Amino acid sequence: MTTSITITSTATPALNGTYSLTPAMVAGIQGQVAAVALNATFADGSAALSWPDASNAMHSFDVAQFKTFAQAVGNHLSLSAIYMCGLGAAPPTTATIP
Repeated sequence: MTTSITITSTATPALNGTYSLTPAMVAGIQGQVAAVALNATFADGSAALSWPDASNAMHSFDVAQFKTFAQAVGNHLSLSAIYMCGLGAAPPTTATIP
């Protein structure tokens, strides 16, 4: 399983970066997505969130951008789980979001 994913945003290049997929970071992403699903805001009630990439550079996401980021991460993790079971090909370590 990979420990990071490189994200390229076609609409917001400031989001481009390689993001860590450690268990703590994945749990953080999941927590923010849960808050967005429940409240339409991030966990702290804001409409914007700064999220670190693997080099600790911060990237500012709005709710819609973070949802597409989280979807790309979730897709990568799902494909990784299938691959780790011996099924399918290794997932790409890159993803493009709007």
